[in-house]
Amino acid sequence: MYILDFDTQTLKIYEDAPQVGDVMFSSEAEKTKNLFKYLNEELNIRKKLFQNYNASYEFYCKNSGKTLPNIVLIIHGYENFKESYENLETEFTKIAREGSKYGIYSIVTAVNDRALRINVRNSF
Repeated sequence: MYILDFDTQTLKIYEDAPQVGDVMFSSEAEKTKNLFKYLNEELNIRKKLFQNYNASYEFYCKNSGKTLPNIVLIIHGYENFKESYENLETEFTKIAREGSKYGIYSIVTAVNDRALRINVRNSF
C-alpha cells in the first residue's frame, strides 16, 4: 500500500504499518515520481505475466499455483495531486483504469467529483 497524502497529512500515522510501503506528501516530488515509475513497471510486468491466464490477477492466482501481493495506491486530496503533479495525471489514469485487472487498486479522495477529470472518474 502506498499513500499519497496531499491534503491534511494526517495519514502519516500509517507510515509504520507493516502493509504500508510509504506515505508521501506533496513536497516529495522525487519519491512521488519514482512511485509512479514503479507502478507503471509493475503494471507492465503483470500484463506479461498474466498473458496466459486471461490477463487476470484472480485467474493467475487461482490457476498458476503462485500469488502476488495486491498493490493499493491511495491519493488523499486528488485536487492537490492534480495541481502539483499535472504531468503524472495521465499515468495515474492508466493505473486506475487498467490496474484492478492486474491486482493494482486505486483509492481517491477529493472535495467533490468535479475535482476528477471525466477520464479519471470513468476509471472508478
